[in-house]
Amino acid sequence: MSNGPLSQVINSESCHDAWIVLETLYRSHTRDCIQQMKGELQTLSKGSYSLEDYLHEAKSLALSLRGAGKPMDDDDLIVCILHGLRSEFDPIVAALDAYDMFSPLEGVISKLHDFEIRLHNAKTTPSIIAFYTNRNRSHTKPQGSSNVRD
Repeated sequence: MSNGPLSQVINSESCHDAWIVLETLYRSHTRDCIQQMKGELQTLSKGSYSLEDYLHEAKSLALSLRGAGKPMDDDDLIVCILHGLRSEFDPIVAALDAYDMFSPLEGVISKLHDFEIRLHNAKTTPSIIAFYTNRNRSHTKPQGSSNVRD
């Protein structure tokens, strides 16, 4: 491999990512193809994807752009990722937007994963509390039916 492709592949996180970069690098790139990839990334939305799949798709598109010789700045990628999240992620998006500068990409991704865990826990906690509360009520005697004599 010459220095050109090697420099493009060296930052890949996995073999799959490296393959995407190489495939993109050696595929003929017209201006339309590059514009299409940029458009896909800018309009990508989480929708029904898992957060992991959504982030993987965004990173794959960014890798394809890098392989095409049009690398995307991490801040621009973060903006695209945050823009495509559903409204349930609004609190973390607002918190991240409040800073003048974004954390590194992996730091933002880590914060998104942590927030998703909190969302999941918040959805399951009320049912656990309700079960526990109802369970305790069924084991107590109603007031006024005590058989204690004075």
